[in-house]
Amino acid sequence: MTKYGRRLGKLLAFCIAGQHAGLADGAGGRISALAERLKKEVPALDPVWKREIALPRPPAIKMKPRGRGDRNGAAFSIVFLTRMAFSALVVDADYLDTEANYDALENRRRERGGYLPLSDLSARLDAYLARRFPARAEGEGAGTVNAPRAEVLAATREKAAAPPGPFTVTEPTGGGKTLSSLVSCV
Repeated sequence: MTKYGRRLGKLLAFCIAGQHAGLADGAGGRISALAERLKKEVPALDPVWKREIALPRPPAIKMKPRGRGDRNGAAFSIVFLTRMAFSALVVDADYLDTEANYDALENRRRERGGYLPLSDLSARLDAYLARRFPARAEGEGAGTVNAPRAEVLAATREKAAAPPGPFTVTEPTGGGKTLSSLVSCV
């Protein structure tokens, strides 16, 4: 943790120590589960790894938690960042590396890509939602519940154009929250 600073170093320590055992408990500011993992005796590595992997220099950026002006918001930001880093760096990268290793062993080539552009997906979503949540009593999903669903969709579209930030949708089950929230993603 000393090479990368207190915050970034701790974040990386959580991710690395959790690779095979999952993220350690850090509740209440305690890192006892992480501290216990870091105390374990680890066999010395063969120095040949240094020819294969160059550790990056610490970044020039400063990790400063951005919360909503309170400790809980800042803590949430750090926990969220740690979980996202763990997911991307450890879980996803590990799966992709394992996949590539087995593909090479089995002389298999995996094709990736060829996905539709986001603009096409957005147009398809718009067409689907127009059929699913018609404001008038016509179309595939017409009915009395669709007027409020169309209102939720319109409000979601309006908020999606606003600057990023947390938003809430208070609507009963079946009100169209899940489908409407997709418009903020595209």
